[in-house]
Amino acid sequence: MQARLVWLPSGEEVEFRVIWPDFFLYWLGKLDQRNMFGQTAPSKVQAARSSLAEHIRAIQNISASIPELITTWPDDLFDQRALNQLHRDWVIAGQRFPKLPLLLERMGLEPHWRGINDDIHRLESAFEWQYKNYDLHPWQVPNTFGSAILDHSTANIMLGFDNLGRSSWEKFCNYDTDGIDVDTNNFEMLSGKLEISLNRPLSLTMPENYQNWCALHKVPVVGRHLRIGNFADDHATLNQLRYLFVNNENEPGHKIFFAL
Repeated sequence: MQARLVWLPSGEEVEFRVIWPDFFLYWLGKLDQRNMFGQTAPSKVQAARSSLAEHIRAIQNISASIPELITTWPDDLFDQRALNQLHRDWVIAGQRFPKLPLLLERMGLEPHWRGINDDIHRLESAFEWQYKNYDLHPWQVPNTFGSAILDHSTANIMLGFDNLGRSSWEKFCNYDTDGIDVDTNNFEMLSGKLEISLNRPLSLTMPENYQNWCALHKVPVVGRHLRIGNFADDHATLNQLRYLFVNNENEPGHKIFFAL
């Protein structure tokens, strides 16, 4: 099943594959007039891109004297292929010129050289956003599907946990010895919070020690995530999505909503 994520005021949209169609249709129907989500906080993308660009400019000024340092400087810092090539060149330069950090340190450029590697990783992991459809009082509807729609895999679009209590997974992570107690809550209510990430979705199984903890406390092995959907998994779509999200984030008061 395919659905669409739409931005306002731009009207731009992108398709995604729904993971649990029955759940999504139920949740979408319950949203009704609340199917409008605002961003809760700015992403870290702009800061990471600006910092990486600054480090690149500083090192570019000396690269002409060391031709093998970087083969191709990226024109587009949202292009993952370009970032991969830059990272590869950065590593190879360190292997070819073991004393390069000492030279750059004397020139006052070593922090910029290190910063290129650090900010590549920082930028790659910065494409994450959180949205919600309320300002003060949380919006919720009953989860009629139970824990069957929960697992440990990740997705580009996931429903945020906004329940009173802790999930079984959170109890395990925080050394809670009460497997089932008054504060256990495994998405009993479906929220109006969204977690969106452009990182590659992962297919993950339950950790063995978590399963052992559940067996010890005689509780069901319940997943930690409620996945909504995934975008197309390819370089071209990734590039498009990075610009789509960042450009719309810069629109004052922008909103997103779901459509079939």
